[in-house]
Order: sequence, then structure tokens, then C-alpha cells
Amino acid sequence: MMISASSLLKSVIVAASLALLFGAGAVAAEAGEPKIEQCLNPEICPIPYVRLAKQETEPFLFQGKVVDVNHPRYGYYRQALRGFPDVRSCLTTDERDKPQPDLRQIDWDAIHDVQEISVCVFRIASSIEDVEAIRTWLRYHDFSVGKGSRIRRENYVPKYETESMFGFSAILTIEKFRKIVPRSWFARLIGFEGGRSFSLSISFSQNGQVVGVGLGGSTILN
Repeated sequence: MMISASSLLKSVIVAASLALLFGAGAVAAEAGEPKIEQCLNPEICPIPYVRLAKQETEPFLFQGKVVDVNHPRYGYYRQALRGFPDVRSCLTTDERDKPQPDLRQIDWDAIHDVQEISVCVFRIASSIEDVEAIRTWLRYHDFSVGKGSRIRRENYVPKYETESMFGFSAILTIEKFRKIVPRSWFARLIGFEGGRSFSLSISFSQNGQVVGVGLGGSTILN
């Protein structure tokens, strides 16, 4: 059977395209951790990150200060810090040991209180680092993400490198929040059971480092 020149040309083009596609995939796999530019659509691929954060190298911060034994809030976060010492410990069992874990797969079933939410969101945000990619992660988990804003005026000079300079808030409905944390914890967070939504705020230093995750909630009174 004779093969036309046009058919032969099409075959060559398809073969070359497949070679480029799979070749690019091999290069990406060998490149190590995914980069921010690769994909920001969580319906298609994992959210890229720049590191796998852990306490030793990216310690948990409260308002820009390391929460260690000398910090006044250490007792409040101690159990959460012990339970989730790195970003891998915040992920589902299937993801924890993968060379390139999917940071979307947070293990909500292992999280029991607001301190653990704060620590794990901090670990994940510190791993992702990019502000827009962090927003994407939050939206993937059904948070409504607000616009960013400056915490300090533009001409303010930070007193220390990790001082909060800008940030944004994200809101989760009370129904979705209570699927993660038992009802009594929200009551303790806001003072009574009349909650409408749960919110968290992520703050950044002047150089873009994640320096805090704050928690709060709105009530039927506001």
C-alpha cells in the first residue's frame, strides 16, 4: 500500500510532538520540586511549591516571631507543633512519603483544633510561598479569598526582617468548618455557638516570606 507524502508528513509531525511532550515530562520529573510557573489550575495538576517546609528550616511564626519554648504562646501551640513538625505530616497518608507530594491533600481528618489548622496552613503556605498560588490552594479547599492589603503604611521601615507588612484573609462557611473541627471548638474560638463563618488571615514580610496565620470567625452579632 502506497503512503502519500502528506500522510507521511503528518505522521512525522505527530511523532515529533509526542517525543517533545514525553521528553518534557521526563525533564520535569528529573527537575525535582515543581515550580510556580508550571500550573496554577488545581483541577488539572497539583499546586506548585518551592520547598517542603519543616520546623527546623521554616519554623512556625506568630506575628513574625518564632514560636519556641521562650515564646509566650508556646503552650498554646505546643501540641500542634509536635503533631505537625513539617508539611508532610499535614498530608494524607498516601501523600506523605512521595518524593513530590501533592500539597492539596491536607489530612483534615487528622486535624482536631484551630491550633492545628493554623500550624498546617502555615506549613503549606511556607512551602508554596507564592501569594497567588497560596490563594489557589485556599480556593481549592472552598475558602473565599479576599483582596490583599498592606498592614503597614508604604514608607514604614520594618523593625525586624519577619515583621508583617501585608496579607489577606480567607473565609470558610461555618458548615464546612464544622466538618473539620468539632462544634465545641468554634464556640471556644468565638466565645459562643452563634457562628456564621470561620476566617484565617495569612501575613507576609516585606520580602514575601509567610510570617503568620491568624484565625477568627464572624458571628450572628456581626
